[in-house]
Amino acid sequence: MEVKEKELGQSGRLPVSAAIPDATQAAISSAPEGAEMAMDPLTPYSKGENMSRPMSSRFGPVMKPSSTSERDVFFHIRVDKNSPVPVYAQITEGMKNLLQPGSIPAGTPLPPERVLCERLGVSRMTLRQACEALEREGLIESHRGRGTFVAPRRMTKKQQEMRSFTEEIQSRGQKPSSRLIVFRNVKQSAEDREFFALPETESLYEIERLRLADDVPIALECIHIPEYLCPGLDRFNLVSHSIYKILEENYGLALAHCSEQISAATPTQKHKRLLQANGAVLVVNRRTYTNKETPVELATTAYRGDLYRAVVHSVRKTGEGH
Repeated sequence: MEVKEKELGQSGRLPVSAAIPDATQAAISSAPEGAEMAMDPLTPYSKGENMSRPMSSRFGPVMKPSSTSERDVFFHIRVDKNSPVPVYAQITEGMKNLLQPGSIPAGTPLPPERVLCERLGVSRMTLRQACEALEREGLIESHRGRGTFVAPRRMTKKQQEMRSFTEEIQSRGQKPSSRLIVFRNVKQSAEDREFFALPETESLYEIERLRLADDVPIALECIHIPEYLCPGLDRFNLVSHSIYKILEENYGLALAHCSEQISAATPTQKHKRLLQANGAVLVVNRRTYTNKETPVELATTAYRGDLYRAVVHSVRKTGEGH
């Protein structure tokens, strides 16, 4: 993709490198020179301020080793062997009640299998049935030779809802944040021209951000937006503000609906560095429109497969399949 260069001159815009700590610079070495960021004049900011937070571990923010009390909660599960409900199902339900509120930190180890069996008065086969059910639901993770751990909470995307990343994370009671990697003007690619239906001379904003929830890298997004729809977008703080909210509140664009295609992919080296992704990533290609059907955003977002899942509700029409 050919880039239309911007000259910094005396514009006073802040280079991306100033907003990202030195430890992270190696991770974003693929970002082109000249990538820049400008701050919303309404947002208090002093040059050289470090707006980023330290990267986190595989299970989320680095924590102290789990306390005995955190592991002991699993001993409080009650099992009624006279109940018609299978014992493994009782254990599964009891553990779900403990794990789903998110009160036990991700990465907390479960008690050893032998100890838990003795305390609950069940066989290892019964306990393993329960653990297999919990692992299928993404609540725990088993690692050969290491044990079983509380799994990190996954971001759940309901396909009927159109939300920004910021709105999605806030609805889960977590704190969203971003790291701006690229902000530049680019010429249109063939895909851009097909979607936006603009003259070739019209330029686009290309914005690449690392998205985090409670300081844990969740997604790497790259979006294209026509410059004519939001001139001067670079004056806003795209690190701490939702682009959707900026478009709606500052440019009067009523974002109405989008179409998304979701596919699994092998992580690139960039995904591995920035997302700390060891397994597959889920790639979401999104096309967003206003209420007047104006194409406004072409986006590609790669989510960590271990922290994201999409929920699709399908309805079967009557009369089909006869």
